[in-house]
Amino acid sequence: MESTIPGLSTIDLPWHELELSVDPFGRLLAAWPGKHPVIVEPVRSFPWSSPTNHIALVDENGVEWGLIPHLEVLNAGPRQMILNALEQRDFVPEILRIVKTEPNSPPCHWTVETNVGPTDFEVISLDDVRRLDSDSVLISDSQGLRYRVSYHQRLDITSRAVLDRYL
Repeated sequence: MESTIPGLSTIDLPWHELELSVDPFGRLLAAWPGKHPVIVEPVRSFPWSSPTNHIALVDENGVEWGLIPHLEVLNAGPRQMILNALEQRDFVPEILRIVKTEPNSPPCHWTVETNVGPTDFEVISLDDVRRLDSDSVLISDSQGLRYRVSYHQRLDITSRAVLDRYL
């Protein structure tokens, strides 16, 4: 299966011609006009700092099939399909309140309220709680799930105090 157009780097491809569809199993298929479709998964190169630029399309073997320079080069239909796939892949609950952590240092059990409801998780190391920028924090749990605090200064005073212990 030919996945790119000979003679062009993946960033220079005619992205407005990209054809996307979804197979019966819910997998995203990408093709150029007249070519066989390839199962792909979109992956953000810079998910926090530049979420709509440099979107890699990776095939089933983990090989980059193409690199979309920015989503605006796509037609509306394919752009929305990529955004939907990215939303599912990159889902990160937002922590609104830290109810408690026990014990006070890792490994520890966190109880939090998120934008999708309350949850509990384990944090193994101080390295699992890290700043993304001056006001955002990313927390990874023992299962590899991620949680985000977008405006750490907007948390209630108790939640801020708990979070500050880990930063």
